[in-house]
Amino acid sequence: MNLALIMSRLCSEHPVALEEEIVSHPQLAAVLVTLFHKSGKPHVLLIRRSGNLRSHAGEISFPGGVYEEKDETLLNTALREAHEEVGLALQAEDVVGRLPTVFTLTEFKVVPFLTFQVSLPRLKRSVREVDEIIEAPLTPLFSTFQPDVGFKPEQDMWECWYRKHRVWGATARILRYIASFI
Repeated sequence: MNLALIMSRLCSEHPVALEEEIVSHPQLAAVLVTLFHKSGKPHVLLIRRSGNLRSHAGEISFPGGVYEEKDETLLNTALREAHEEVGLALQAEDVVGRLPTVFTLTEFKVVPFLTFQVSLPRLKRSVREVDEIIEAPLTPLFSTFQPDVGFKPEQDMWECWYRKHRVWGATARILRYIASFI
């Protein structure tokens, strides 16, 4: 899998775009999709959300969270949350794309931003928000995609697996979209 080619195609089709005006809403969120190389293979950074959270507890997701007015942009939300949740300190210029918005079953509007890092620094999870940091290799992860049988086919729901972790919902839809560029 040629990650540079995938990134080039994704970025040319989905450049970073900021909103002219954001209407704050408690279900408006942004995530940071971080692709990187580890041991010469393309990986993606995922987290297992704390089981103590009010929404999406224990689920596999990208670092991210709800927009706060102090963020001013959804890109800043994604960067702030990635720093808070896993200690990944990136700047706006490190973000190379904005993928299509996805919606969760709980009606969250999630805006995914894309970054590519040659490698990751040592990460430190927020024990309050994150139970586990997951560095999943893309090829094995993508090879497990299947329709999520818990939903009707017309709902276009997918799931994939990394070790014991089931990835589904908005996170799986974002990953499946990235996989479509292979």
